[in-house]
Amino acid sequence: MIFGTFISSTFRFSVLALMIVETKGDFGCYDFNENVCSCLEDVCTRAGCAESGGLWTGACGTCVCTCPDTETTTFTVSVDLFAGPYGLFSFEECGDVNPSPAIQMKVNEIYTFDQSHISNYYHPMGFAYARDGALTESPELEPGQAAEASTSGCGATLTCPAPIYYKNGDQLEAYTNLDDDAIVASELFGLDAYEPEFFYPLPDWASSIYTIQLRYNDETVEQDLFYFCHIHAGMSGRIILVDSDGIQKTDDRLQARETYYYTGYSEFDEACGTSGLESFSNLPSLENDLTECPVEFVCGNGGDYGQCIDAMNCQMMVGMTSNPGGSSKGLFLIQMIPHHANAVQMSKSLLKLGGYDECDDFEEETAQCTLEGIARSIITNQNFQIQTMVTLYNDLNAETLNPVFVYDYIAEEDCEVEFNESTESSDSTDSTTDTLVAEEQPCFSALTTAFVQGKGSVTMDTLEVGDSVLTGSGEFQSVYSIDHRDFNKLTTFLQIVFGSDNNVLEVTPNHMVFKEGSKIPVASATVRVGDRVVTRNGFEKVNDITMVERKGVFNPLTTDGTIVASGMVASTFSSLISQNEYIEIAGSSIMSYQEFFTNLLKPYKFICTTLSLELCRSSSEKVMVSELASRIFFYHNGESAYQVSLLSTVAFMLSVMQKIVVPLLYVSVPYSIFKLIIAGKK
Repeated sequence: MIFGTFISSTFRFSVLALMIVETKGDFGCYDFNENVCSCLEDVCTRAGCAESGGLWTGACGTCVCTCPDTETTTFTVSVDLFAGPYGLFSFEECGDVNPSPAIQMKVNEIYTFDQSHISNYYHPMGFAYARDGALTESPELEPGQAAEASTSGCGATLTCPAPIYYKNGDQLEAYTNLDDDAIVASELFGLDAYEPEFFYPLPDWASSIYTIQLRYNDETVEQDLFYFCHIHAGMSGRIILVDSDGIQKTDDRLQARETYYYTGYSEFDEACGTSGLESFSNLPSLENDLTECPVEFVCGNGGDYGQCIDAMNCQMMVGMTSNPGGSSKGLFLIQMIPHHANAVQMSKSLLKLGGYDECDDFEEETAQCTLEGIARSIITNQNFQIQTMVTLYNDLNAETLNPVFVYDYIAEEDCEVEFNESTESSDSTDSTTDTLVAEEQPCFSALTTAFVQGKGSVTMDTLEVGDSVLTGSGEFQSVYSIDHRDFNKLTTFLQIVFGSDNNVLEVTPNHMVFKEGSKIPVASATVRVGDRVVTRNGFEKVNDITMVERKGVFNPLTTDGTIVASGMVASTFSSLISQNEYIEIAGSSIMSYQEFFTNLLKPYKFICTTLSLELCRSSSEKVMVSELASRIFFYHNGESAYQVSLLSTVAFMLSVMQKIVVPLLYVSVPYSIFKLIIAGKK
């Protein structure tokens, strides 16, 4: 059949051949009491189904169920755009069984399929004897096409069952079989006029009403039929023929393995309205291989949509980080496919999270209708183009890809790169520090406040060594050193607004704070709007997060490693090269960053607090111990492998000292003193 003027049937066959995956998707049992599809073992037998009052549809797999409404003759069609990468058909009359339910159709009954819902744009419905009809070069319901097992001879007379298409109530083309006394035989049955209009611009298409009628009147046929989208592959659903008493004509579910049911859903995708983003929802850390992605794409507070955008942009970056693809044409395709997939994901997420209801009239040039129209057009147009481009790539490279989940495309062309964020020191003339990479300083802005005993609330730029500040313990403790103190350094801070009074904390992204649900502090960049952070008054909700630039960076060190900053309990340390709470070796946690720095700074703290605080005063940007650690840690221009290795080694040594050496000293030193005393008495 015609595919507009857009693509040949041979080409369409190759498109659909790529779409098939071997995921088991047989049938379940519809439980009328619970109004759900059941795949419980005690229900999913013919006898068990009958005992539970259910509707038997075969064996169990991904639980494809038959529509519970077996009497309706009118189906209100829509497309669930969020069901997998391409969407699936749904019927209002089938309730919770959607999407893509099996429906029952009585032989000789007239059924109407109403495609007027806006989601049907770019999804003209066809009917066939196998999934996806002409898209797999399988026979469709046409006046000259009988079912393989038919003995009616209708093919020769052009009177076989076929859909009748309507626009605004007017029948397209001459063929009809709705009345036995008024059958009109013809090769033209309306699809050639119906399908091309689904390629029209959305406002033009939405201005008309599209419906289909189907009467299957070949009583010699028992096999199941299929409804499908005539443009997008992978949207088929099953039609089960029943007799006038409602008894299924066959128990043999022809092609019983469903091939289009996407099973990779996650809570993250459910929230975003996307597919396959779970593995990209945690941007680069020591725990994953997302080396092509930065730590964030949406800077500051992008809300829920911003988190979805971060994941889908990372997915696109991984896809577009590729080898040449064999030719300029191949490179174009493997770059454009993830680009298109990203646009589809972004548009689906906008419809899910952007508060978009149906636009009443897409011909109205309102911002709401225009934007919704753009999003819907992107989803439908670019999904179709993705399927076409995958086929073209296969043709160019003699490959056989399997892109039912399009974001797994062309894995063999992928390559891995390191994403390094370079920064320049605007104040230093030292060639080594000029080339440091991604140095994360645990700092507060000059506007952040601390509560000092005897002084009250003061800003960080006025804090001095020896001041007694309020800490997370609820007690006042001395500031024994100020690790960073630079009045002129231009720095980007997270501005976290929290609590009923909208208090504001400004802190660098990897500087750690305390929040509900975590016993140890976490990088401030991992805090999200809605999280509850620890404050001097208990847990308080984060209301907003943005990015700001300020002059001046300051970081006081206290004896317990915490400080109440602008009312929020914060650490005085950073998570260094990642936003994890723990330092790890081979996936095993050694110690938290808080514990790491506490142990690392014990000798320095001992000098400051026991010998003299004057030894630990500094008017420079960094105190000596911090400067030395920075030069060692960011050696080799911040090479990540070097940093991870160094950090893990030092943490392991500290762990050994903490768990073995120090306890031995506690035992051996008193024992040695005791031995000396005994020896003296002798």
